Amino acid sequence: MNINLLKKYKAKPGEKTIYEHNEDLLNILNQLNFKGDIYKTMEKVILYHDIGKVVDSFQYNIESRHREIRHELLSASVKDLTDIERFAILTHHKSLAKVREGFKLYKDVYLKEIQEVEDKLGIEMIDIQKNVNGYVRNIDFLTDIKTFMIKGTLNYCDHLGSSNIKNIYNGFNAKEIFMFPKYTSVQKKSAKSSEDMIIISPTGSGKTEASLLWAGNIDKNKDRKIFYILPYTASITAMYKRLNKEGIKTGMLHGKVNYFLHKQDNIVNTREEYQKYKYFTNQITISTIHQVFKAIFNCKFNEMLLSVYYNSTFVIDEIHCYDEKQLALILGTLKFLKDKYKISICIMSASIPSKLFELIKGELGINRIIKSTKTDNNKIRRHRVKYKDQYIHSDIELIKKCIKRGERALIVVNTVKQSQEMYRMISKLVNKEDISLLHSGFCTRDRDRVEGELSNKKVLIGTQTIEVSLDIDYDVMFTEISPIDSQIQRWGRINRKRVSSLKGRKMIYIYNTKSHIYDKNIIDRTRNILIDVDYINENDTQGYLDEVYKEDFVDYYEHKVTMDAILDNCKAGDWSGNDECNNFTNVNVIPESLLQEYEKYVDEKRFYDANSLFVSISEGKYATAVRENAIDIEKNVIYCDYNSEVGLKIGEYNKFF
Repeated sequence: MNINLLKKYKAKPGEKTIYEHNEDLLNILNQLNFKGDIYKTMEKVILYHDIGKVVDSFQYNIESRHREIRHELLSASVKDLTDIERFAILTHHKSLAKVREGFKLYKDVYLKEIQEVEDKLGIEMIDIQKNVNGYVRNIDFLTDIKTFMIKGTLNYCDHLGSSNIKNIYNGFNAKEIFMFPKYTSVQKKSAKSSEDMIIISPTGSGKTEASLLWAGNIDKNKDRKIFYILPYTASITAMYKRLNKEGIKTGMLHGKVNYFLHKQDNIVNTREEYQKYKYFTNQITISTIHQVFKAIFNCKFNEMLLSVYYNSTFVIDEIHCYDEKQLALILGTLKFLKDKYKISICIMSASIPSKLFELIKGELGINRIIKSTKTDNNKIRRHRVKYKDQYIHSDIELIKKCIKRGERALIVVNTVKQSQEMYRMISKLVNKEDISLLHSGFCTRDRDRVEGELSNKKVLIGTQTIEVSLDIDYDVMFTEISPIDSQIQRWGRINRKRVSSLKGRKMIYIYNTKSHIYDKNIIDRTRNILIDVDYINENDTQGYLDEVYKEDFVDYYEHKVTMDAILDNCKAGDWSGNDECNNFTNVNVIPESLLQEYEKYVDEKRFYDANSLFVSISEGKYATAVRENAIDIEKNVIYCDYNSEVGLKIGEYNKFF
């Protein structure tokens, strides 16, 4: 085919021709470092992927979204294509099921238009309806990694080219960025390692830098992307800001990223910036598990996601924070990507029970373990612990005394409702501007405001959200009892500067709890440890964890069966799995008191502001609200009291009729 003929025909509304659009795709392809046969295949696929647009029905009605025969069906009908090339072109916009529908409805139009393409471009075309039906039955073809790679790479180049994104950024040399006078022990070991590994090291010991030094060491050609996975939105945003300050090109993905970008004064085009994040054009993408791992659920364009993950690097931080269902998702997906897509893996945590540690090692086949040395840990004596066999609200006088002494106090309870009750009690003791409440029951807008004000607060009351989400440092903690790993994470918010003298150790007061959100046996074993603990030595924490977590992961193996079935069903051209992916996420609802404001923003097309009013609640809380007739399912409105100071008062329902 004479490619200059493509200069005569438009690819999209505006002036860009098919030839120019193809050049945009080739620009992206040339930055992906493909070589040999796969590069030649991609060149060919790009050349032909849009030639179906030369027909009059497209050129004279280019704005239309409704066509009898879509251009990709025509483009895939070039005779000189292999099955894998034809499939990639055929499905680069629609699923295989949708493609088949197009043939059935408009067979005569299809035959007429492939002849038109042949006449205009002087290229031999064929009827490929039998080929399409054959793909449906060929499971080996649809699950072949090469099928995913060719189709996914075409999608990637096409999406970036159509979004007018010119540059993508891959790896970097972390040693040139983290030029510390002295590395910690975990950083030294990680910088020399090239194997998959697990890092276990206390909060503040430089795990993040260690993982990036490792990632740089295995990326000699600087052509690997890094995916850094964290459990909470707040921790993702904080890490994003931190790495950008280091000059690392960093993107992030979580449910609230558009609102974050919308609020940044230095970002002119929010949509364009989000496209760069969405298509992983930065050196590092920081993300939740759901944003990245949705690819294995046959979500739309999952082939594109998987092709980007090929030969990339995954860092999973705070692995202990996930429940057994999420753990099955993480380990199952990582194993799948390791076996098929050659990813490298680093798992990190400040504290991992031996049972969990052995599970991770076994599932992922990781043998390289890096821990901070006992010498390092002996230097870290930040806390003194006192367990009090009473409820936290009965010790208000002690809390009041510490606050009056000028100590910055962190108060942590186990449920949103309890945190709201504590806030009402403590707010009477201090000036309003000196106290904040933080939990999962705030909408994005209010949580963003609260987090932005924390540095000025003398008292912070929170739930589990403070365990790993925020870079905060307080002088004294009052906390309800929770599992030992949760306690260790909470302690990490106190004395982060690591004052280690006897006088400098900060107090952690731990209280009994009325809540039943944790396993009773785990709480009892944690209590037995805490009763006897005085000074905290980091070297002792592993023993604490193992004493508390004695049982095997029964629920994990039940969820693993589900995950294995999902992974076995991962097929190219099949975008039917979005509902399965949603089963692993929370539910977003609009509080009734914010509904009028939400609808006003929608009417004004201020969609970022409208979305900032959603509150994320668990599947369980959503189901309870449905049973209580407190949810308008159609609008996703929850009929609970809400205000910007204390958040959603879940359980205090106003019936919806």
